[in-house]
Amino acid sequence: MSEHLKAGALPALNELRAQFSLRADVCYLNHGACGACPRSVMEEWQRWQWLMEEEPAEFLFHDSDEFLPEARRVLAERLGARQQDLVFFENVTTALNAVIRSLNLQAGDEILTTDHEYGALIKAWDYVCARTGARLVKAPLDLPLASPNEVCNQVMAHASERTRVLFVSHISSPTAICMPVAELISRARIAGILSLIDGAHSPGQVELNLDALGADFYGGNCHKWLMAPPGAAFLHVKEEHQAMMQPLVVSWGWGNADIRETRFLDEQQYRGTKDISHWLAVPAAWEFRDKWNWSGVSRQRVEWLRDYDEDFLKLLRCKSMYHEDWDPFLQMRIYETPWTLQQAPALQRALREQYRITVPLTEWRGRIFVRPSLQGYNGRQDLETLLLALEKLL
Repeated sequence: MSEHLKAGALPALNELRAQFSLRADVCYLNHGACGACPRSVMEEWQRWQWLMEEEPAEFLFHDSDEFLPEARRVLAERLGARQQDLVFFENVTTALNAVIRSLNLQAGDEILTTDHEYGALIKAWDYVCARTGARLVKAPLDLPLASPNEVCNQVMAHASERTRVLFVSHISSPTAICMPVAELISRARIAGILSLIDGAHSPGQVELNLDALGADFYGGNCHKWLMAPPGAAFLHVKEEHQAMMQPLVVSWGWGNADIRETRFLDEQQYRGTKDISHWLAVPAAWEFRDKWNWSGVSRQRVEWLRDYDEDFLKLLRCKSMYHEDWDPFLQMRIYETPWTLQQAPALQRALREQYRITVPLTEWRGRIFVRPSLQGYNGRQDLETLLLALEKLL
């Protein structure tokens, strides 16, 4: 690391790129889907794996009683939570399935959501609704979003006396927008509705204080913008709801008189013999961010996206999907393309195979968007490369 970072300056792009193992011949603009892990964090991940291999049974059945709470403590301090309210999972989809499958839904109950949610979790709700007779109610939210207050009005207008759960993304996957979750959670609480938040894209991209936010259930990924190893995510559950949580997998942590931590943590976390090293490396991801002034790096990437916003809009001849008065300008952004749903797969392959660009084409309401993500290893040239490829494909 160069000396100038000690003064809080930003590292050079070549320094940052050297911290990752990404292929030099690929323009990687898909951090929002699969975040790359820095070399130093991978080394810490592998250190834990080798430590486990020295004495696997002792590590998994005894030492983990010390290691896991400490990793959760670091995560909790960064996220404004108590470590006993956090449990590690492999990804947000699995974590939120644990909540969805634990809810005592009855025929006629309603789950309120929007039409901007992640498809895998909509499938989870459809699965549970088909078996319980509950109903998923989707509030349509046009783009650009209205004011935060109006968005809350639009969502809550679809609530009824049968609404049991409000399920929304903090940052949406298909449309890369930031929802006014704090106000939505507050309104749900007043209405006696449980709040379940999909925070897959939030840790490492926006500031989080989970206790202050007040969601009943909040799931977040550590392996996206936080840059922890693959398979690192968490579920935050308010203490008052932890007794209702049922384990997705009934294993050695269930039904014991001798509690290792809390019954909630035992049942949710100790799911048999599994590799826990990716969870134990989460603190190293925070250390990497501190060392490389990642908050400043992230702000710079947001500014670069802002600089190129008009170029994408002009090239694609589309309107902005973001309101100029309350545009949070995240590290990922969508632009509408003229392509159809049928054309998208071939164009996705062309971007990867002909132009060596990894960038997602997302679908929403039958429309196709390109969604570039800009992380610390990306430079302005990556946006130029994408613009040139899109121009040739149009």
